[in-house]
Amino acid sequence: MGDNGAKPSRSTTAGVDRRALLTSAAAVLASTALEGIARPAVAQRGPVRTLIKGGVVLSYDPAVGDFARADVLIEDRRIAAVRPDISADAAVIDASRMIVLPGFIDTHHHFYQSALRNVLPNGVLADYFRDISGAATNHYRPEDAYIGNLIGALRSLDAGITTITDLSQVSNTPEHSDALIKGLTESGIRAIYAYSRGSGPGAKYPDDVERLQKTYFSSADQLVTLALGTAVNKEQWLLARRLGLRIFTHVVGGNRGVGFVRVWIPKILFADPLVERAHRA
Repeated sequence: MGDNGAKPSRSTTAGVDRRALLTSAAAVLASTALEGIARPAVAQRGPVRTLIKGGVVLSYDPAVGDFARADVLIEDRRIAAVRPDISADAAVIDASRMIVLPGFIDTHHHFYQSALRNVLPNGVLADYFRDISGAATNHYRPEDAYIGNLIGALRSLDAGITTITDLSQVSNTPEHSDALIKGLTESGIRAIYAYSRGSGPGAKYPDDVERLQKTYFSSADQLVTLALGTAVNKEQWLLARRLGLRIFTHVVGGNRGVGFVRVWIPKILFADPLVERAHRA
């Protein structure tokens, strides 16, 4: 509830199926749009309000509390109030048979692979490295990267995940990186785009991160923000430090850079809040 950009996630209970819920939500949105057309222009100056009514509210915030039955008032993109019996001029969503809670957070995902999610259902890690991050990734076009990130982000939103970290290791050209960012931005999800390596002669990683930062990330207060996906590599980490970027690094298997690890891991990897370790024990 404390994340102003996040929407309360969808939840279903017995007797409330997914189709009915989506139909109901679509009806609310449609009626709100029609109402907006009919109102005089002066009425549009106020915030757009949505009232989620009568749900079991689990805020995960001690300052807000949990409620067996309460309402959530949203004004534009911000949660304005959480308490029982809110009265407001707003579009109402009946949550009387639902649980209302903050959107979930996915801290590690390679979203460009969304189009390949049915490949290798029984594969082990060596199969994944050979066939997915190896062979298939080499053949990705920028439009494939865009579609992968877009449908992956939309699938997350449909599952109640409103914040993600994307480590799409398919920056085969600068155009691939642009396409990945476009997919995340168009989805409407809150995302950390952790710019990661690619493959092939057109790859400009990690140096292209400076262009990406200047082109797409003028503010740290936007839905999609920038980080650097790295190996355990001193030069890459120093680059991220110079640009003020968070670091997302894979600590798994036979990662190279052992000498670097011995010196820096105690100081940074386990102590620095700006370093996120993936697959750590």
